[in-house]
Amino acid sequence: MEKRNSPKEWSKRRPGKRIEGESSPSIMDDIKELAARDARNIASEREYFLFLSNWWCNKWNRPLKDPLLAEYTLEELIYEFHSFREYDKASEERLQQEADRIEDDKYDAQMAVIEAMEAEDRAREEREAAETASNPVNNPINQKWMEELIRKDKELHGEEYGEDLELNF
Repeated sequence: MEKRNSPKEWSKRRPGKRIEGESSPSIMDDIKELAARDARNIASEREYFLFLSNWWCNKWNRPLKDPLLAEYTLEELIYEFHSFREYDKASEERLQQEADRIEDDKYDAQMAVIEAMEAEDRAREEREAAETASNPVNNPINQKWMEELIRKDKELHGEEYGEDLELNF
């Protein structure tokens, strides 16, 4: 990495600004670029250790120079990183299963209501059919007999016979 200006010149800069006449990026730009590159290029064990150290510090809200972090080996950081990732995945799976169970329960409850309504409709239709069948006025044989009587009476008494009668009993 090329050598940048001294810390005395850094204090003259405002973050993201360049010193007059300087063509190179500011120190903030350098830091952002370095951090972006390091986050994307993990090629060596050291870079992996730095990545995991950064993750650990973010996870536990601790500084990078924390003495507790210095006690960790690469293997311990790897284990902790992957165990937390697996724990997070397992938590998401449990939450998804719970959400699925709730949706299934809602669906089952809706289906039970629909089935109860359909059973109630079938029972009502059966009741109405039984009432219709037991009513002698609705019997087709009786209706034919009544129509025959009315026809004969119309022949005897004229066409207007029985027109003032209502058939709704």
